[in-house]
Amino acid sequence: MPRLLPGILVLSQRARYFSLHAFLLKEYERLRQPLNNNDLSSFIKRREFEYAIAVQLCPCGCGERAIGMVGKTRAAPTVEEYPDAIPRRESVESHLGGYGLYYRTPMIEMGMVVPRGTELGEEISPVDALDPHGIGPALADAFGSAISDTSYFREHMLGASAIPLEVLEELAERACLCRLSDHPNEQALLRQALFEPPAPGYAETTKQRCRGFALLLRELEREPEAPGSNSAFMQAVWDDFLADPAGNGALRQTVAEWAALAAKDWWQESLSSIWSHFLRVAGLHGDGLSPHELDAVLRTDLVPAGSIQVLDQVLEVGPEMSTAALADTVAARTADIPLDELRRWAAEMDTTAAGLVLFFALRGRIPPQASASPGWLEIGTRSAERQPSLLGFLYLFDRHLEDQPTLAQTLVWLTRRFVINAHEQIAYSKLPEFTFRFRWEEGRLRFYTLGLGRFRLADIRRAAMAQISEDVGLWQSTDGIPELTFHGRHFIEQAFSG
Repeated sequence: MPRLLPGILVLSQRARYFSLHAFLLKEYERLRQPLNNNDLSSFIKRREFEYAIAVQLCPCGCGERAIGMVGKTRAAPTVEEYPDAIPRRESVESHLGGYGLYYRTPMIEMGMVVPRGTELGEEISPVDALDPHGIGPALADAFGSAISDTSYFREHMLGASAIPLEVLEELAERACLCRLSDHPNEQALLRQALFEPPAPGYAETTKQRCRGFALLLRELEREPEAPGSNSAFMQAVWDDFLADPAGNGALRQTVAEWAALAAKDWWQESLSSIWSHFLRVAGLHGDGLSPHELDAVLRTDLVPAGSIQVLDQVLEVGPEMSTAALADTVAARTADIPLDELRRWAAEMDTTAAGLVLFFALRGRIPPQASASPGWLEIGTRSAERQPSLLGFLYLFDRHLEDQPTLAQTLVWLTRRFVINAHEQIAYSKLPEFTFRFRWEEGRLRFYTLGLGRFRLADIRRAAMAQISEDVGLWQSTDGIPELTFHGRHFIEQAFSG
């Protein structure tokens, strides 16, 4: 994800927090507060909490939706407990608050913030501060202008006593996350901060970030559900990719990159089904399993002989079937079913057979022309420390098929190598924290009751992209239907022009 969408974290979801935090950093410097990040942390967390109360009080219902709101878990009960005046508190326990958790890294990567410890001439910065040569000061001034005549800013922002509720209600009317469109200058500065490089050294990462956002906006017009659903977005990207899998240019490369991400997630979902089913079946053996007993379970218990219902298709499976033949049958019989529909089915079934069906269907859909796409190869060949890349796995699987294995033999190979061995390596790397679901002990694979179930996929930042792009005016919802704005259409054109 840092390669596909640099500078955007899972929970850096609201554009106006960039403005708020720029404003707080500038105020901290203007007020000549102590030059260390510990005091800065307290300063930011108190202001974040008061801002969270304002969002909670927004008459537009932002407190109920709480999309991307920092400090929601403390703000909501505080409003209920104190109906007249809000006592001073901090937003979260973490150092530097929501700024440190969600926005500091993006603001550094976008050239807005100079972090503590940075060399500035002959000195080392002792505290986080706005880069005076970046857009941060202008963004801070824009937010400050929005709240400059509020009672909160003039009388209560730096106080120690409780803040009257009406003061924070007034702040909500000027500064809530949802009110950014009332301040077009601030909104324009945020578009500049997010999508224009502050210096030549930021050009490549900014270009890549722009293309990720532009792709979501492109798919939004093709599939209205794309902004609100990973499933809809990924399926739309995949269909877009299949229309021209070997195409050249910025657009086709970006589509191919995100299509490879979708394929990686579908492959991971197939492994998750095998993992989950294996834990349920093999974990029943209280005394563990010897290597011979393990192979017996893998060969016969994970996919017993019989038929499985794949949506509107019935497929025959069994341990002694040819893996290659079953893979070809699945690919042919499921060719008209969208891959993400198969993903949802496989996750619901949560069995090894369902996981194999999803993988075989995915493998059968990858066009041969994809190998000519730089974007597909760039993301498809990215591996984890203890697992191969998507394309690496496909290569290993094709080599495995050269031995003409039965399904039973494939299950032994697949589960031992990519489930059991991978889990043990990862769990050992986390010691002394004990995260084993199973491990080899004295010649037996023994299981631990640390929870069953599927593993979660990595977040693809779709929600962050959708919310931020709406915040900065690239699209809007009309009667529940997303529509690109003038700025959005121009943005797509610019993002894919180079």
